[in-house]
Amino acid sequence: GQTDIELKALWLSNTLRVLHCLKQYSGEEQFQLSSTPKQIEHCLRNFDLTAYRRVLSDIAVWIYQGITKMMEDEIHPILVQALLEHEGIGGLSGDKPRAMRGRTGSIGNALDEPGHMD
Repeated sequence: GQTDIELKALWLSNTLRVLHCLKQYSGEEQFQLSSTPKQIEHCLRNFDLTAYRRVLSDIAVWIYQGITKMMEDEIHPILVQALLEHEGIGGLSGDKPRAMRGRTGSIGNALDEPGHMD
């Protein structure tokens, strides 16, 4: 079955889609920049949906916070163990790259020599 995170993500997606449609068909020019003439023709003319957009925006934030809290609760128990077992990869965090085990460094740099492509 679906997990709670999947269900909340579905609700977040649907809420954001409705919010986007309310903006697109609100009749406000700032939201019609990429609308087709047919879409502009279908805009609402006698309704102010600003308050509904605010409510849906708040609901979307609330759902997003719920998703992040659920993910945090799932990750937290394994986080300490993962941090303790972590081995950094040289060169990714700004550290000097470490020599790989069993390898020796190059003796010279042939790219600096003029005839290296011959």
